[in-house]
Amino acid sequence: MQNLDVCIPLPLQIVFDDVGWWSGADDSRQNGPYRTGISRRHVPADYLAVAELGRRLDMRPQAAMILCEWDRQNILKNVPSATWMGKNWDNSVNIGLQLDEAAEIIRSNSKHFEITLHGLGHEFWHKDGTFSRAEWADDTGLRSEQEIKLHLDYFFRIMAMNDLGGFPKSFVPCAFKYAFGGNNILTRLLRESGVEYVSTAFGCMKTFETPQFKLFGIDDSMFVAERGNEPGVAWHSIGGDVPEKIIEGCICGLHWPNILHPDPERNMEVVERWVKYFEAHNRIFSKILARDTFHHRAQLAYCSLTDIKIKDKELTLDFSRFFKLFDHHFHEGMTLRIKNMNVCEAVSGDARLAVVKDAGSDFAGINIIFDDCRQRQVKITLK
Repeated sequence: MQNLDVCIPLPLQIVFDDVGWWSGADDSRQNGPYRTGISRRHVPADYLAVAELGRRLDMRPQAAMILCEWDRQNILKNVPSATWMGKNWDNSVNIGLQLDEAAEIIRSNSKHFEITLHGLGHEFWHKDGTFSRAEWADDTGLRSEQEIKLHLDYFFRIMAMNDLGGFPKSFVPCAFKYAFGGNNILTRLLRESGVEYVSTAFGCMKTFETPQFKLFGIDDSMFVAERGNEPGVAWHSIGGDVPEKIIEGCICGLHWPNILHPDPERNMEVVERWVKYFEAHNRIFSKILARDTFHHRAQLAYCSLTDIKIKDKELTLDFSRFFKLFDHHFHEGMTLRIKNMNVCEAVSGDARLAVVKDAGSDFAGINIIFDDCRQRQVKITLK
């Protein structure tokens, strides 16, 4: 067994920010929102690009959505801090069949398109009409409990009026303005709304406490993942080339225009380039594309907290460190990869194994599901 290579691969989740705008214009210099910064309007085909990338990669990317321009009934007049028009909010220019078409694309591709909470208008407009960046917090601190509740409530109301499903389980704070620790009100209100997962750039958030690990932390039972550095693509770049470098962290954070084309009928040309880029990551022994948000959460935790021991023909996975942070296994299970091995068998306890050969690779992937939520070790006999 001297030549045996074993690892729990680091998961890679894909996140697209600022999905949901219909106008692409960056109006920040006119006291408006940044939007996506492109020169054309968005169309339903731009939503299909996200779903198609997910389908081709057999995963569910997060679409961090801004929903003010989905307001069919101008209810955001009641939330003047959410838009640049304040109490005079009027979204009539964006109300039409495009909303129906885009909503149907999202619904019919729910296995490959996850609505993630981002915000209503991305910024926060004060009573004097000027905005500060960003919606949930700025450099001085979090918004008030009343404002956060209001924005969460109206985000869900706009989802409901467009039949977009239940409240999101994941959250990306606008401009990455977030707070970790200190029993902060934003984390509490997110959790009460049903959010279970946050991803943000740790360097941009206020830390009352230090996240427990390099790539994630647990804040009042909220799982907070480190987004890390962008892959070197400008946030408003549309139709450009994909980067050459491999993503080192656990999240590839992009902006919606990055997978689009100036001519929306050619979106799939750009999507194809990104598919090839991400497929290359999945062929790396130590990396794996996350199937969805919760597979990402589970795999990241197991990757960070599981100790692997090899003795003779027995492989032992020790979850002692895992259980110091979590009181049960994640039901999504985990994936282990092994090189230089043809077959494995015999699992101790109540864990179940499925061995799969990763296409185009020289290693086997072993998916492990835990029937006993408190099982502390798994032993695998190798042949």
